[in-house]
Amino acid sequence: MKKILITGGGGYAGTLLTDYLLKRNYKVVIYDSFLYGNYHKKRKNLNLIKKDITDNKSFHKACKNIDIVLHLACISNDPTFDLKPGLSKKINYDCFESLVKSAKENGVQRFIYCSTSSVYGISKKKNIKEDHPLKPITDYNKYKGMCEPILFKYSDENFTTVVARPATLCGYSPRCRLDLTVNILTNHAYHNKEILIFGGNQKDQI
Repeated sequence: MKKILITGGGGYAGTLLTDYLLKRNYKVVIYDSFLYGNYHKKRKNLNLIKKDITDNKSFHKACKNIDIVLHLACISNDPTFDLKPGLSKKINYDCFESLVKSAKENGVQRFIYCSTSSVYGISKKKNIKEDHPLKPITDYNKYKGMCEPILFKYSDENFTTVVARPATLCGYSPRCRLDLTVNILTNHAYHNKEILIFGGNQKDQI
Protein backbone atom coordinates (compact mmCIF):
# COMPACT_ATOMS: atom_id res chain seq x y z
CA MET A 1 0.00 0.00 0.00
CA LYS A 2 1.35 3.39 -1.01
CA LYS A 3 1.44 5.99 1.74
CA ILE A 4 0.60 9.54 0.68
CA LEU A 5 0.88 12.73 2.73
CA ILE A 6 -1.48 15.54 1.73
CA THR A 7 -0.76 19.05 2.91
CA GLY A 8 -4.05 20.92 3.13
CA GLY A 9 -5.91 17.62 3.21
CA GLY A 10 -8.52 19.13 5.50
CA GLY A 11 -9.55 21.70 2.91
CA TYR A 12 -12.11 21.94 0.12
CA ALA A 13 -10.32 19.67 -2.37
CA GLY A 14 -8.32 17.64 0.13
CA THR A 15 -11.34 16.38 2.05
CA LEU A 16 -12.87 14.76 -1.04
CA LEU A 17 -9.51 13.58 -2.39
CA THR A 18 -8.83 11.74 0.86
CA ASP A 19 -12.01 9.68 0.44
CA TYR A 20 -11.03 8.89 -3.15
CA LEU A 21 -7.56 7.67 -2.15
CA LEU A 22 -8.73 5.62 0.82
CA LYS A 23 -11.19 3.77 -1.41
CA ARG A 24 -8.27 2.91 -3.68
CA ASN A 25 -6.24 1.39 -0.84
CA TYR A 26 -3.82 4.21 -0.19
CA LYS A 27 -2.70 4.99 3.33
CA VAL A 28 -3.29 8.72 3.81
CA VAL A 29 -1.64 11.17 6.18
CA ILE A 30 -3.29 14.60 6.39
CA TYR A 31 -0.98 17.46 7.35
CA ASP A 32 -3.17 20.49 8.00
CA SER A 33 -3.76 23.28 10.52
CA PHE A 34 -7.54 22.66 10.19
CA LEU A 35 -8.14 26.40 10.38
CA TYR A 36 -11.74 25.93 9.20
CA GLY A 37 -12.43 22.74 11.14
CA ASN A 38 -11.89 19.04 10.65
CA TYR A 39 -14.44 17.26 8.44
CA HIS A 40 -12.72 13.87 8.47
CA LYS A 41 -14.15 10.90 10.33
CA LYS A 42 -11.86 8.37 12.00
CA ARG A 43 -11.12 5.67 9.47
CA LYS A 44 -8.69 2.87 8.85
CA ASN A 45 -5.48 3.94 7.07
CA LEU A 46 -6.09 7.64 7.82
CA ASN A 47 -3.82 9.65 10.11
CA LEU A 48 -4.30 13.34 10.91
CA ILE A 49 -1.46 15.69 11.87
CA LYS A 50 -2.60 19.11 13.05
CA LYS A 51 0.39 21.28 12.19
CA ASP A 52 1.32 24.33 10.12
CA ILE A 53 3.32 23.85 6.90
CA THR A 54 5.69 26.63 7.99
CA ASP A 55 6.76 24.38 10.90
CA ASN A 56 9.61 22.69 9.06
CA LYS A 57 10.68 20.39 11.91
CA SER A 58 7.18 18.95 12.22
CA PHE A 59 6.85 18.53 8.46
CA HIS A 60 10.25 16.87 8.19
CA LYS A 61 9.21 14.38 10.84
CA ALA A 62 5.86 13.76 9.15
CA CYS A 63 7.60 12.81 5.88
CA LYS A 64 9.20 9.67 7.32
CA ASN A 65 7.99 6.49 5.61
CA ILE A 66 5.95 8.49 3.08
CA ASP A 67 5.93 7.46 -0.60
CA ILE A 68 4.17 10.48 -2.12
CA VAL A 69 3.66 14.08 -1.00
CA LEU A 70 0.74 15.98 -2.51
CA HIS A 71 1.07 19.66 -1.69
CA LEU A 72 -2.34 21.38 -1.71
CA ALA A 73 -1.96 23.74 1.26
CA CYS A 74 -1.86 27.44 0.42
CA ILE A 75 -3.67 30.75 0.64
CA SER A 76 -5.84 29.90 -2.29
CA ASN A 77 -7.04 33.00 -4.15
CA ASP A 78 -6.26 36.65 -4.88
CA PRO A 79 -8.59 38.37 -2.36
CA THR A 80 -7.50 36.14 0.53
CA PHE A 81 -3.83 36.53 -0.38
CA ASP A 82 -4.20 40.32 -0.36
CA LEU A 83 -5.63 40.40 3.18
CA LYS A 84 -2.17 39.66 4.65
CA PRO A 85 0.39 39.66 1.83
CA GLY A 86 3.37 38.97 4.11
CA LEU A 87 1.79 35.94 5.77
CA SER A 88 0.42 34.72 2.44
CA LYS A 89 3.88 34.86 0.84
CA LYS A 90 5.32 32.95 3.80
CA ILE A 91 2.76 30.16 3.37
CA ASN A 92 2.65 30.00 -0.43
CA TYR A 93 6.30 30.61 -1.27
CA ASP A 94 8.83 31.13 1.51
CA CYS A 95 8.42 27.71 3.12
CA PHE A 96 8.08 25.78 -0.16
CA GLU A 97 11.70 24.81 -0.75
CA SER A 98 11.99 23.49 2.81
CA LEU A 99 8.99 21.23 2.17
CA VAL A 100 10.61 19.83 -0.97
CA LYS A 101 13.94 19.30 0.79
CA SER A 102 12.29 17.52 3.71
CA ALA A 103 10.43 15.20 1.37
CA LYS A 104 13.54 14.31 -0.62
CA GLU A 105 15.73 13.83 2.44
CA ASN A 106 13.20 11.36 3.83
CA GLY A 107 13.19 9.25 0.69
CA VAL A 108 9.80 10.35 -0.65
CA GLN A 109 9.51 9.03 -4.20
CA ARG A 110 7.19 11.63 -5.71
CA PHE A 111 6.28 15.24 -4.91
CA ILE A 112 3.10 16.58 -6.56
CA TYR A 113 2.59 20.35 -6.36
CA CYS A 114 -0.81 21.91 -6.94
CA SER A 115 -0.07 25.21 -8.70
CA THR A 116 -2.78 27.18 -10.54
CA SER A 117 -3.83 27.86 -14.13
CA SER A 118 -3.83 31.56 -13.30
CA VAL A 119 -0.01 31.55 -13.69
CA TYR A 120 -0.70 32.09 -17.40
CA GLY A 121 -2.27 35.47 -16.73
CA ILE A 122 -4.50 36.79 -19.52
CA SER A 123 -3.82 35.42 -23.00
CA LYS A 124 -5.56 35.81 -26.35
CA LYS A 125 -4.26 32.43 -27.49
CA LYS A 126 -7.04 29.88 -27.94
CA ASN A 127 -5.23 26.71 -26.86
CA ILE A 128 -3.05 27.17 -23.80
CA LYS A 129 -0.58 24.34 -23.21
CA GLU A 130 2.01 23.65 -20.52
CA ASP A 131 4.77 25.39 -22.47
CA HIS A 132 2.84 28.67 -22.73
CA PRO A 133 4.80 31.56 -21.11
CA LEU A 134 3.85 32.32 -17.54
CA LYS A 135 2.60 35.89 -17.13
CA PRO A 136 1.08 36.14 -13.65
CA ILE A 137 -0.74 39.37 -12.89
CA THR A 138 -1.22 39.10 -9.10
CA ASP A 139 0.99 38.17 -6.17
CA TYR A 140 -1.05 35.02 -5.61
CA ASN A 141 -0.34 33.53 -9.04
CA LYS A 142 3.17 35.02 -9.18
CA TYR A 143 4.33 33.14 -6.08
CA LYS A 144 2.50 29.97 -7.09
CA GLY A 145 4.41 30.06 -10.36
CA MET A 146 7.74 30.81 -8.69
CA CYS A 147 7.51 27.54 -6.75
CA GLU A 148 7.48 25.44 -9.91
CA PRO A 149 11.18 25.80 -10.93
CA ILE A 150 12.20 25.27 -7.30
CA LEU A 151 10.49 21.90 -7.32
CA PHE A 152 11.96 20.83 -10.66
CA LYS A 153 15.45 21.72 -9.41
CA TYR A 154 15.29 18.75 -7.01
CA SER A 155 14.05 16.24 -9.57
CA ASP A 156 16.14 13.12 -10.22
CA GLU A 157 15.66 9.41 -10.96
CA ASN A 158 14.70 8.74 -7.33
CA PHE A 159 12.55 11.83 -6.79
CA THR A 160 9.81 12.47 -9.34
CA THR A 161 8.41 16.01 -9.37
CA VAL A 162 4.98 16.86 -10.79
CA VAL A 163 3.17 20.19 -11.19
CA ALA A 164 -0.59 20.44 -11.76
CA ARG A 165 -2.22 23.72 -12.79
CA PRO A 166 -5.94 23.35 -12.07
CA ALA A 167 -8.59 25.88 -12.93
CA THR A 168 -11.03 27.12 -10.26
CA LEU A 169 -12.74 24.18 -8.60
CA CYS A 170 -16.46 23.88 -8.02
CA GLY A 171 -19.01 21.50 -6.56
CA TYR A 172 -19.84 19.94 -3.24
CA SER A 173 -17.36 19.00 -0.53
CA PRO A 174 -17.88 18.24 3.17
CA ARG A 175 -15.63 21.27 3.75
CA CYS A 176 -17.51 23.40 1.23
CA ARG A 177 -16.45 26.80 -0.07
CA LEU A 178 -19.01 29.33 -1.21
CA ASP A 179 -16.48 31.94 -2.34
CA LEU A 180 -15.82 30.16 -5.65
CA THR A 181 -17.42 31.47 -8.85
CA VAL A 182 -19.56 28.52 -9.89
CA ASN A 183 -20.55 27.80 -6.29
CA ILE A 184 -21.61 31.44 -5.84
CA LEU A 185 -23.75 31.27 -8.99
CA THR A 186 -25.27 27.96 -7.92
CA ASN A 187 -26.06 29.35 -4.48
CA HIS A 188 -27.85 32.39 -5.95
CA ALA A 189 -29.69 30.29 -8.51
CA TYR A 190 -30.98 27.82 -5.93
CA HIS A 191 -31.86 30.23 -3.10
CA ASN A 192 -32.74 33.44 -4.95
CA LYS A 193 -33.97 31.94 -8.23
CA GLU A 194 -31.82 34.42 -10.14
CA ILE A 195 -28.25 35.13 -11.18
CA LEU A 196 -27.07 38.73 -11.39
CA ILE A 197 -25.03 39.49 -14.50
CA PHE A 198 -22.48 42.13 -13.52
CA GLY A 199 -22.01 44.88 -16.06
CA GLY A 200 -25.60 44.70 -17.26
CA ASN A 201 -29.06 45.60 -16.03
CA GLN A 202 -30.75 42.27 -16.59
CA LYS A 203 -31.21 39.24 -14.36
CA ASP A 204 -31.57 35.73 -15.61
CA GLN A 205 -34.56 34.10 -13.95
CA ILE A 206 -34.13 30.47 -12.94
